[in-house]
Amino acid sequence: PHYHQEKTYKRWYNEPNHDPYDLKYVPRFIMALKLEDGAQLSDTASICRLSVVERYRWFVDGNSFSDDSDMVLKSVILKASDFQTYGTFKSFYIHQNPDSAWYDYPPEFRDPPDGSGKRDFSQFTGVLFFDKWGNEGVQFRVDWLGDNTKCNLYIDYVEVYDNKGGQDFKDSLGLALVANRIQTYAQGFPQSEWSNMKYWGGCDEPSSLDDYIPLKTVDSALESIGAPRLITTFYPFWQVKVNEDTQLVRYYNTVQPAKLIIDFFPCISIRDPAGYDDWETTRKMLQICSTLQPGFWYQAQAAGIFKDGVWKGPRRPDSTEFKAQNMLALAHGVKGLIYWHFRSWGLTRGLLEPDSSITTSLYDTIKYNIAPRLKGKLGKTLLGLDYSGNYINQFCDGCPPHDSPVYDYLTLDCAAAHYY
Repeated sequence: PHYHQEKTYKRWYNEPNHDPYDLKYVPRFIMALKLEDGAQLSDTASICRLSVVERYRWFVDGNSFSDDSDMVLKSVILKASDFQTYGTFKSFYIHQNPDSAWYDYPPEFRDPPDGSGKRDFSQFTGVLFFDKWGNEGVQFRVDWLGDNTKCNLYIDYVEVYDNKGGQDFKDSLGLALVANRIQTYAQGFPQSEWSNMKYWGGCDEPSSLDDYIPLKTVDSALESIGAPRLITTFYPFWQVKVNEDTQLVRYYNTVQPAKLIIDFFPCISIRDPAGYDDWETTRKMLQICSTLQPGFWYQAQAAGIFKDGVWKGPRRPDSTEFKAQNMLALAHGVKGLIYWHFRSWGLTRGLLEPDSSITTSLYDTIKYNIAPRLKGKLGKTLLGLDYSGNYINQFCDGCPPHDSPVYDYLTLDCAAAHYY
């Protein structure tokens, strides 16, 4: 009944004057009204109310207000005249004018542009809205207002799409046309070159159910003509669950990607070096991936956001943290390592400094440490190992504070053992 939706467009192409916040959702209700034998209705009789309700919680200056609140994003009351001819299924929208049959989210749902509020709310000054916990998110509601002694309302299904392309998928004919466009585009590349291409790239870091089915649709269209499959970099929500559902598992089971790849960055500006919770949560994500698809890929953090002389949100790890990411992933049976990001641009600082002739310590770590080891004995040994999913826990007297650094990290747990 409730689920988290994306609040911004995640598109790579350069659309003229593209505003990533101009995301308008269009819900469509497929319904029919049937009259009881001999019954009559006035054309102005109210039948039902269609509404889009958002349940959320908010944070003000880093302080949590835990009570959920409901916000009506849009609603409309349908009359009997809207359903004529009776007994026929039709499409209904939340506005009589199809051009206005959309809703969007207030600016308070957007992450701070410098990334400061994504991981640690206490560092943000202002108001933020969130809807990723249980019983929160958007809900499409039909409230019955009619006289059930005279008529019955039948609901076939409700769907939602965005108004910049999503409407192309709204019926079987449109879906077939879109699939054909995807296949035609892929076939525009000589099939003799397909052997040199491992995957097509998809939507970056999807985080909502609304993204998953389209990704599966594109992947299936490619697979049906023997083209390279779709690959999508997935960034799991820090709390593991979204709307009380394990996000990684839901994504994987819905999309069924040929190759699972995640990017999860443990190094942030408020903790230097990375702390217990940063590494432990990274471990949890890698463990989930290893159970879903042995041999998954990991896009390790090699960059950060540098603004006004300081790191904001994600920070570039030092060489020790960088090696720890790599080795933790390899310990979980990863078979592909990718680094984000190679060059620096804008506020992002990657493996090369803004002057591309200057390398970083991370660049040297890859060149002189990680790459030679993976080409040598370590790599050959790892290729012959079968990751079991079992853990050896190092125990301590009491859990360390989650904001404190922990060195020589394997897996730390409380004295009252939790086995993973």
